[in-house]
Amino acid sequence: MSLFHSTLGDPLLILLNGPPAAGKSTVARRWLETHPLALNLDLDVLWRLLGRWQDDLTATGMAARQLGLAMCQAQLAAGRDVIVPQYLGRPEFIDELAAVGGRGFRHIVLLPPYELVAARFQDRLDHPVAEAGLAVAPGGLRTMYDRLVELAADREDARVLPLRDEPVEVLLDRIAAELQATGGERIRAAGRAHSTHSGAGSGESDTAAVADSPPGTNGRVGNEAPT
Repeated sequence: MSLFHSTLGDPLLILLNGPPAAGKSTVARRWLETHPLALNLDLDVLWRLLGRWQDDLTATGMAARQLGLAMCQAQLAAGRDVIVPQYLGRPEFIDELAAVGGRGFRHIVLLPPYELVAARFQDRLDHPVAEAGLAVAPGGLRTMYDRLVELAADREDARVLPLRDEPVEVLLDRIAAELQATGGERIRAAGRAHSTHSGAGSGESDTAAVADSPPGTNGRVGNEAPT
């Protein structure tokens, strides 16, 4: 297990960015297992709580983000952590999260190679509504991926984790190392207490996928696994 707090005394607001099917939701759920009362702010859940959300996806997305920011503010004010597993290929909402999170804001990008993303996306049956509408358009998934790579390269706050064929526990340890390196303090050493858990129902494999470092990370690649 791993448990963190900010060395500055601030609760953490972790944006777990990444393309569709990168493992964001699985990682966020597992992260909560060792962080009592932390909030997994899944914007896709907020979308579905809004009446007639399908009628206007742009308005729905804006409303969900406004609700999400309010929830972040309330949670952080109470001294509790937040993790946001969400594809964000544009800077506006990232900047809003950073403003709310202050010194406790962390931006981690999970980045498998595109070929793996495409294969896993095709295999999924429960696409998040916030991602599916963009990705199913012709060339949409490739556009989403490239936009994220460019955004991560341009942002000083983005810590890119190229993904390999590794168990989720290993990925959690890598994220833990990033939090430690950027101001998070390890309180308990990482372990394998949950190695028998599965990602059932998540729509994302419990193996957080693979391969070599993608282009465009501008050198801000954190804790790459050895080849």
